[in-house]
Amino acid sequence: MRMTCLPLTFLTFAALVGCQPAAPVTDLNANTVQRSGLAVTLKLDRRSFVAGQTVRVALAARNVTQARIPIDATSGTPVFVRLWRNAGLGWEVVRTYPQSALMIASPWTLPPGAVRTFELRLPVEPDWPTGELLRLTGELNGRPDAQAVLTISIQPRPKE
Repeated sequence: MRMTCLPLTFLTFAALVGCQPAAPVTDLNANTVQRSGLAVTLKLDRRSFVAGQTVRVALAARNVTQARIPIDATSGTPVFVRLWRNAGLGWEVVRTYPQSALMIASPWTLPPGAVRTFELRLPVEPDWPTGELLRLTGELNGRPDAQAVLTISIQPRPKE
């Protein structure tokens, strides 16, 4: 039986290339905040829009503990997504989504290790501020302490 040996330099190169740690993947269209065992992730399809387009929002809640997390929702909507603009001395709310909800308390719990994802489609309305940096925040109704934040921009409509 004949054995073939690869050159040492090739093996060294293969070992070095194969052993490099993978670079961390950073999603610039997502932000996660963690508070008291609850991880809330806000994810967008992109971060620059024009009036008339739709912002696709995914808000995920993950329980990173071994205990159930109670969510004391004060209305029928499980999440709130808010659009904010810089008002000079702070941030002011431009819009809150959903814009209406049943005013019936709807508490729920998130089991240990569970993930629940909520998807919304927000229309970029003509009166959204253009040419400035805006904030989009997402939170569970009843847990305003775990609010994920992303910045977005609304570009003026091209002149026709």
